[in-house]
Amino acid sequence: MSIFNPKRRIAICLALLLLATACASRAETFSEQPAPPDAESAFEEAALPPSSKAPLPDEEPAEEPLSLEESEAPAEPSSEEEPPAGPAPQESEPESVAASASEQSSEASSEEPAPESSVEEPASEPITVVVSEEPEPEPVSEAVSEEEPAESPAPLQPIEPPVIIVEEEEETEEPAEPLQPAAPASQAYTSVIIDGLTYINGIPIVNKTYSVPREYAPGVNPTAYAAFETMRDAAAQEGINLFIISGYRSYDHQANTYQRYCNRDGQAAADRYSARPGHSEHQTGLCFDLNSLLFSFGDTAEGKWLAAHCAEYGFIIRYPIDGESSTGYRYEPWHVRYLGAELAQSVTASGLTLEDYLGITSVYAE
Repeated sequence: MSIFNPKRRIAICLALLLLATACASRAETFSEQPAPPDAESAFEEAALPPSSKAPLPDEEPAEEPLSLEESEAPAEPSSEEEPPAGPAPQESEPESVAASASEQSSEASSEEPAPESSVEEPASEPITVVVSEEPEPEPVSEAVSEEEPAESPAPLQPIEPPVIIVEEEEETEEPAEPLQPAAPASQAYTSVIIDGLTYINGIPIVNKTYSVPREYAPGVNPTAYAAFETMRDAAAQEGINLFIISGYRSYDHQANTYQRYCNRDGQAAADRYSARPGHSEHQTGLCFDLNSLLFSFGDTAEGKWLAAHCAEYGFIIRYPIDGESSTGYRYEPWHVRYLGAELAQSVTASGLTLEDYLGITSVYAE
């Protein structure tokens, strides 16, 4: 290689040093010291030309005469960055004088590659870090999975809320019906028969449409009778005397009564004020005839008090005036039917008959 090789320059410098020491040893006789400066200047002159001739990238190693180790440290990185073919031919150039220099340079070089290799190793570490960062597709898949739940809520919005609102509107119409009892005929009702007795919306009903069998014989309803006693006592405190003249009737009892009226007034007339057997409310034990069977009872103090206060105790005037078209029976101010205080007050406040309130009929099948 050329003389600009760092190792070669070191060998030359060492050779010059050896020559200088040899000359100094021979010049012992000379006491003056200008010679060593000449030798040093000669050494420097010998060392400078190669550095002055070195190319721009190798100018940094030109400062090697100050310290061999420092000069070799920056020089060797360039030599190692070059392909390893460079050092091979350098080793092939043997020089006896450069042996020791090569050892020193090898020591310096052995120290320098370590930092360079350490510098290169961290360079490889980021590569491994990059490899570890390759799982970045996982967050991408997570993003995709996050988009998938975004798609799932889409089917969760099938415009069901409006359907629910419609259902609620229908439910609000149902409670509106009892608030408008003036048109109960349009109401839908439930009909259930228990032990031969028909219940309309849970209310026992017996009229010309709904009947009870002969064997149905419950007797006087104890709840209804207790309510009458309470009403009777309340009326007595106001000077009103109420008493029962007819309560529970069996099927056979009603059959005899109805037949007597038919024999006296005829069936058509009897059907206006007397029930056929099996169609009388008296068979349920839930109604009572009070005080008198005359129309004039409604004009008495007892009749007026009864009409005004019976609902407070759970009773209604079952066959009110002008209600024959719906009840099937003419006005009976003495006939009261037990429904319970809440329902009785609701029916009375509506001004309707029980048939109109429930939306049912009272007509014989014939």
